[in-house]
Amino acid sequence: MNKLVLLALMAASACPAKTLLYLGTWPHTVVVIDESTYQIVNRIDLKTDAPRNLVLTADRKKVIAATLLNSGIETIDVAKGEVVDSFTLGDSHTRVWMAGLAVDPAGKFIYTNTTTSKKLIDRWEIGEPKMAVIDLAQHKIVKEVEIPESDRQGAGGGYRGGNYRVSPDGKLLYQFGKAVTIYDTATLKKVQTIELSKPPFPGMEEVTFAPAIDPNDDGDALTGIFNSADPVVHREIFGIATFHLNEKKFDFTPIGPALPGVSDIRYTPDHKKGFAVGIEGLHGNRRCEFFGIDVASSKLERRQEFACRPRFSFATSSSGNELFIYAAGFELEVYDAATMKLTKTLNLDADITTSMVTVIDRPETRAGR
Repeated sequence: MNKLVLLALMAASACPAKTLLYLGTWPHTVVVIDESTYQIVNRIDLKTDAPRNLVLTADRKKVIAATLLNSGIETIDVAKGEVVDSFTLGDSHTRVWMAGLAVDPAGKFIYTNTTTSKKLIDRWEIGEPKMAVIDLAQHKIVKEVEIPESDRQGAGGGYRGGNYRVSPDGKLLYQFGKAVTIYDTATLKKVQTIELSKPPFPGMEEVTFAPAIDPNDDGDALTGIFNSADPVVHREIFGIATFHLNEKKFDFTPIGPALPGVSDIRYTPDHKKGFAVGIEGLHGNRRCEFFGIDVASSKLERRQEFACRPRFSFATSSSGNELFIYAAGFELEVYDAATMKLTKTLNLDADITTSMVTVIDRPETRAGR
């Protein structure tokens, strides 16, 4: 190893890692929270509009924000704590709706589904949904392909598309929904479909799987909660599903009987423990519980009811020692993962509009600056 690089790594590792939590808020701000103190350390003003989606680049040096008005895209430099680039895809006569968002490993392109509407003299003309590639340097869509009718309904996230992920080598694009559809990033041509309605796994008749980004996930693997049923008596179950991007294969670990709603799973850094939220009932009869899962034994170790909101999101701290409940609204609630009891409520003074992005300032990130 180069001596200068080694010295840089040693100096960086001597400083404690700092984890920042990013949340988009109304009307046009990204709030930055220091995870060690749960203090707001920055409010980044966006130039285009209210954020609706935040995505972290692979090198963890930039956060990409997609905004509502005129389909804005803004780049936040993590080290500088400010917007360093912004542009819009639409204007007052053209609206470009984006659904699903993934950044390539080099941080140069965004992959998404788009539906373009053009304002005519007497109406809006709505175009067909397309898969698009946005060049962040050129500030425009550089490639788009119309999505075949047969692929639209199974894409997840409704008519306009679902969850996107790019493989670690940047060569393949994955879309998760009722099926896993795999595309070549160079041509946007479909190369493979893994059907989940009739999965090639013993004892399962249908699988639903929509992974979220976990800061403690392996870069080659996506983990989420799956729901399925056996083909004989149709007993519904839930469990942990891991999709390996490079190998294009699933691992399924059943946990127990399915609930009407189960959140995505979040791991501790050593992947020995996992946490999720289970939801039953509606309105006044609604009941929410934290789940503590032992990964090695695939057992539900602990469950604890908590007071939940009509709508909310779930996440965990980078250490796995705290559980977060946030949105819709202006509060971030912090629970102790060991006791599953509320310990802190942080008022952001603004309605939360995006999912949380966790930026762990690891030594190798600081050494590369």
